[in-house]
Amino acid sequence: MKVFNLKIGQTLPLTAFMKNLAGQNCAQPAPLDWSSSNTTAVELDTSSTMTGAKAIAPGSSLISLAADGYLAEAIQINVARPDDGGVALGIAAGMPH
Repeated sequence: MKVFNLKIGQTLPLTAFMKNLAGQNCAQPAPLDWSSSNTTAVELDTSSTMTGAKAIAPGSSLISLAADGYLAEAIQINVARPDDGGVALGIAAGMPH
């Protein structure tokens, strides 16, 4: 499974495609059924074969696509706050000087 890391406000463009068993492109059936397992973290603009996964809150979501009885391999999108560059947290112990 592919994993993508986004920050709130970023959009990941996604494009649907279908190939036959020989690996050749074939016509896409309609409709395409895009879904996000966590719409609180990632919302989808599913207006066409090209969609956008927009990060709207911290969390993670599995994005999947179904068409004509077939299910595409899901991708995972992890969302972090824009200011989350990583935090080092520690505790100092001992007597004050």
